[in-house]
Amino acid sequence: MASLPVSMGDIARLSGCIVLCLCVACSSPKDGAQGMPQLDGVVRHPGTVATDVADEPPLYMQNGSIGVGFVRAEHRDIPPYDRPQTEEFRIDAGDFFSPYLILVNNTDATQTFLVTAFLDLVQVDFVLDEREGILHEVAVPPHVEFELPMIVRIPFPGCHDVQVLAFARPYNDTLDIDWRTRFGGYSHSRRAIVIVGDNDVPATVPTILDMGQPRPNDRTFDIGVGFATEGDQHPSDQQLYVDQAIVGLPYAFRVWATNDTGQATNMVLIPLVDYRQRPIGFTNEASWVIHLEPEEEAILDARVTFDTPGVHQLQIVFFYDPYRSILRDETALPIVEGSFRIAIQALPAN
Repeated sequence: MASLPVSMGDIARLSGCIVLCLCVACSSPKDGAQGMPQLDGVVRHPGTVATDVADEPPLYMQNGSIGVGFVRAEHRDIPPYDRPQTEEFRIDAGDFFSPYLILVNNTDATQTFLVTAFLDLVQVDFVLDEREGILHEVAVPPHVEFELPMIVRIPFPGCHDVQVLAFARPYNDTLDIDWRTRFGGYSHSRRAIVIVGDNDVPATVPTILDMGQPRPNDRTFDIGVGFATEGDQHPSDQQLYVDQAIVGLPYAFRVWATNDTGQATNMVLIPLVDYRQRPIGFTNEASWVIHLEPEEEAILDARVTFDTPGVHQLQIVFFYDPYRSILRDETALPIVEGSFRIAIQALPAN
């Protein structure tokens, strides 16, 4: 198998970067250059159906940035800074979680997103602008804010953890390392705790893996979650951004998580292959919840088998302290993040 290794020199400059969570990446290669497999089940939303469009992005959005958020239907006429919080919702049993989803594009070009939702650590179908699916393609024109009605069905009472992610440049299947090594993985997100009925007990009790180990003193390159090739060296010496695999054969690699929040946390990792949640662990986990003390790391063995040739994109969605109150600052960090979006080119077997 031909390998496409990444030199540490190519990424060393990234260690000193400060990236705003709403910052849009700079120009990038043309989408569709390498032959990404067709994504099935994508619901496409023509711009003409997005009738709820603000005249221009709000003043708090920096030029060149992208934003994702929630707003309750009854608060849409309130200026953004004056709106009530959207970190925690309480709804009656039998009701839907149904805010408006805000997508802001304050750049000079139309931005295409794939939007998806997670409920209790599972990717779910949801309704966006009256159409249901697991992946929604939305193109937002330059310097425009969309507010789209959405529905996430929550079937039973309790405390639920909801995340919505918008993946920018989803069809860019480039093998260019500079594009792949941009912090944030071109993902933008919003998280909320939703309490249904009078019961605030967490809806699920995830298995927590206590597998943290002290990070070596000479390793200071914190990326939250990253990928590494197989091997005996520390993952920071074998970082993975692009590679090649053979269709039908398992491709083995490692997932590397670090806790640089300054406090103990339970870190949730949800693996995505071509934007779909997919188990990649050797024990078929659809997600991991790992307990990490400050400055600890966890290294997990992983593998994936590709059924079709082409460039496949892998990414880890991660966040901290599931079911803990964001409103009361009970999480190590309140945001949802995306790892680097790596590319594996699957070649036909000879």
